[in-house]
Amino acid sequence: MRALVGLAIAGSVLAACSGGSSSSATTTTTSAGTTTSTPTTTAPTTSTTPTTSTTTTTSVAPTTSTAVTTGTAATTGWITYTGPEGLAFLHPTSWTVTHGSSGPLYVYIDPAGGSGFRRNVNLQLESSSSPLTAASFLQINLAQISQDKGTISQQGAVSFDGTPGYRIVWAATVTVSGTAYDLEFLSQWTIRNGEAWLLTYTADGTRFESALPMVASLLASLKLPT
Repeated sequence: MRALVGLAIAGSVLAACSGGSSSSATTTTTSAGTTTSTPTTTAPTTSTTPTTSTTTTTSVAPTTSTAVTTGTAATTGWITYTGPEGLAFLHPTSWTVTHGSSGPLYVYIDPAGGSGFRRNVNLQLESSSSPLTAASFLQINLAQISQDKGTISQQGAVSFDGTPGYRIVWAATVTVSGTAYDLEFLSQWTIRNGEAWLLTYTADGTRFESALPMVASLLASLKLPT
């Protein structure tokens, strides 16, 4: 079985390139819900190579946990996304939520039509032929990060919507359609009923930190379907 985090990465990168979700990221996912407010419709964007970061991508994932610390941003004036199955979270009014009948839900931080990598958050429900556990899903993700020559800067246990979860902050160079992107990721998940709710924030390395407090506030407000 291909590591599920790999599907999330592919979806994040291809979505940022095309302005929509990719079928390659939806093979094992189910819909995250539909919105009760109509999101802004965005046209596909033509991506350009983002500014090259200085992140080294040759080391493998560490075996020991490090502190996971992320500041949050004020949410005054933010709006609420709600889905029919109980999914809900706050986000800035300038961010665009898109989704389809199946596959990940995408929250675009940057507007369509801009230059460079379009930063995004995606949320998806992952399943497998065998029930996933916290230990098995962690090992799947660590193995995929190592295979992608990723470098982990933070990892450790977190609370995700009131249940035990895990977070990894890492960087890697990802090549899509011949273009190399130096990207950073925040991957956070929790296991419920043998399935994994996986949220991934993806940005080019030079702009990853600037949106991190807002992503942390989105995470803090997120309510998963029961």
